[in-house]
Amino acid sequence: MHTSGPEVPSVTINITLNAPFVTDTRQELRPKVVGPQFIETQRPKVLIVGGSIGGLALGVLLQKAGVEFLILERVPYFDHADTAIFLNSTTQKFLKQIDAWDEIMTHAKFTKSIVVANEDRKVEYALEFGDQISLFGSNGYIVPRRILHNILVSRIERRNIVMKKRVLSYIPGDRYVTVRCASGDLITCDILVGADGVYSAVRQTLYHELEAKGLLPSKDSEEIILSTVSLVGQTIPLDPEKFPSIKDEHCHFMRIVGDNKPYSAMDMAYEVMNFPIITGGPGEPTMYDLLKKTTVSMKKVVLEEKLFKTWHHGRVVLLGNACHKMNPSGGSGATNAIHDAISLANYIVSLPHWCEQVDIEHRFKAYQDERMPWIKESYDSSKVFKGMVEKSFKATIIRLCSKVMNGIVARNVMMKMGANRPQAAFLEYVPDTGTVPSAPQPSYAFTKEILDDWGLNDTLVDVTLVQAQATNSKKAMDSEQAPSSIELVAQRPMNKELIKMAHASSAHADIVKASAVVSALSAAKSAAQLAAVPKSALETFQDTPSKVKKPLENVI
Repeated sequence: MHTSGPEVPSVTINITLNAPFVTDTRQELRPKVVGPQFIETQRPKVLIVGGSIGGLALGVLLQKAGVEFLILERVPYFDHADTAIFLNSTTQKFLKQIDAWDEIMTHAKFTKSIVVANEDRKVEYALEFGDQISLFGSNGYIVPRRILHNILVSRIERRNIVMKKRVLSYIPGDRYVTVRCASGDLITCDILVGADGVYSAVRQTLYHELEAKGLLPSKDSEEIILSTVSLVGQTIPLDPEKFPSIKDEHCHFMRIVGDNKPYSAMDMAYEVMNFPIITGGPGEPTMYDLLKKTTVSMKKVVLEEKLFKTWHHGRVVLLGNACHKMNPSGGSGATNAIHDAISLANYIVSLPHWCEQVDIEHRFKAYQDERMPWIKESYDSSKVFKGMVEKSFKATIIRLCSKVMNGIVARNVMMKMGANRPQAAFLEYVPDTGTVPSAPQPSYAFTKEILDDWGLNDTLVDVTLVQAQATNSKKAMDSEQAPSSIELVAQRPMNKELIKMAHASSAHADIVKASAVVSALSAAKSAAQLAAVPKSALETFQDTPSKVKKPLENVI
């Protein structure tokens, strides 16, 4: 069953001064006049490959920041596996900033524990996570993946999502990146984000490039581990009398430890029909009672595990499963993808107007430095949760320790991960509502300092892209003056205490210095180059970009 919106067709767009994306390279569509603002005066434009949770979250944030972007999705329509997503307080601030918290709460059901039982339906132990509201501001909750996905899609302008646009590879460059699509289209952008999953085409091209240069770590070239096979699906509404557990206020997260049995596709469904489940009612219910209520959307999914060391190079950066694929037992895949998007969006917004590749590389390195410790922590936690239902000796020890020290295990996991509650620095600040303060967020503090350096002292701002009207653009071109493409609008008061976090890391202090120097040099360089370029060179669209930085075939 497909509940996503209608297919968004690929559209051929003539290049104009206000058209940021082009998906056709035919000679007759090239403009005869290109103003100076097409060369280096506009903010970086971002191409996101993959309409995943992480890719969409980044798109929502960039749209709110006024950064031009485009999401390319390979499928003609979004076809989700009917699975559930576990979220908690760590994404609460993000959802509030994009005005989605109240909406998602209408579909969510809170969960406070993980129950582990055996095939005799005997509960061996339960990991109780306690009252997370008082600690972090929100309990953990379950929500259908389709719901979260559709909420994110609804907050992005449809023109910014192009369906049925499969990316094969890209051509790197110092000033731009050109993406090759299966349709034959070439799309050029300033920043390329690979959010296209564990078998990312962007990552594969990136790694081929690095391997050719001898820069790829050997671990990144190792095969991806296929660790888990899952049967996923969603039932139709169940009868509360036959399944009493669904009457409860909270969602029951149960794990049954079974014997080692190989399964495949529908055979897997038939094989597990007699597998015991716990419903809270009498009798001996089995998986058959759920399978007969499950729609044809049921799927067998092979799940991978891999934590990559290399997340970026040049103008290309990875996000979500493209750079860290975790076992679903930890329930943190979607959360980490959203956290990636928040951090990356902050650093992209902080880029100077005339940014060079060195500016972008500094931000990408800071993004990975910020996210990697949290990812490693989450990766290790997912392995612990995975071990709870395995049959190895190590898994038995994990279950024994969890059973004996379940309160300590649950609290350690909760306290480590619950403190990471990031938010966008360019949107309205969301204060902590629990007793445990949020962990320091370098990207927030760094971006705050950059925004203040732009003359926005004592204010928290939304960054809004203001494009000139056609008449004003023409006047500016006639006078050989490039119109400003961005305006920073002060809107809300700022919490100055958070800015102090910018000095928590010497690495980020170095970035601030480097950014200021590079921005000044870049601006001077651009002005000198534009002054030296003959007017005829700016009015002629050449096949090959020259050293004076003429426009390209496809400009994002």
